[in-house]
Amino acid sequence: MTLTSKILDANINQGCLRIAFATSDLQTINAHFGWASCFLVYDLSKTGFFKVGKVEFSDRINDKECNPENKHFEKINALQTCHIIYSQSIGGPAAARLTQQKIHPLVVKNSPPITKILNDLKQVLNGALPPWVRRLVHMDDPMRFEGY
Repeated sequence: MTLTSKILDANINQGCLRIAFATSDLQTINAHFGWASCFLVYDLSKTGFFKVGKVEFSDRINDKECNPENKHFEKINALQTCHIIYSQSIGGPAAARLTQQKIHPLVVKNSPPITKILNDLKQVLNGALPPWVRRLVHMDDPMRFEGY
């Protein structure tokens, strides 16, 4: 897949987590990370969430993708400002590459609505943070969760 459209605010609002959702219907998390042609991107804070962009990829497979080293390079590069990426499934190599980029891959089943996940995460941010969220909040990158 190659990047075909990226409408994304590069600046993350202070105190926000940036979250991408693999989706084919723009409402639910219903796509495999590697095959997803669309990701909706939201910024989430303790007080709410808002859409900050959309990243789209072609369905066309090119020669570059045949090489396992480069298979997800464009996708991960296009989503590099995200803290979390939700998908219906993800392969081990892609998950490892996201983790290396300090992006937390999460898998959900049964195609939940994106807004439900965002509301659930907002509640998590307003309570005692689980260890995986605490790690995201306190990463060394100064752009990540400033002000917490």
